[in-house]
Amino acid sequence: MTQIVARMEARRWVERTMCKEDRRGVTVRITGVGRRLAEQVTASRTAMLEELLSPLSSHEREAIEAALPALDHLLDQ
Repeated sequence: MTQIVARMEARRWVERTMCKEDRRGVTVRITGVGRRLAEQVTASRTAMLEELLSPLSSHEREAIEAALPALDHLLDQ
């Protein structure tokens, strides 16, 4: 995990600050650059999903939406 955060920090996506009460602790916060990147990724993913699902009927899209909680549950196990 530390290496992942270090790479994200090097790219200025997050910033780390040491916990004053417990020097072993670190707070990681997203930066403006990181927030903009997350927004871009979200928009891109949304556009891709809309394109993939566009050939489906509304009934088919509703069926997929109804199945999402069960799929999410499987991923949590």
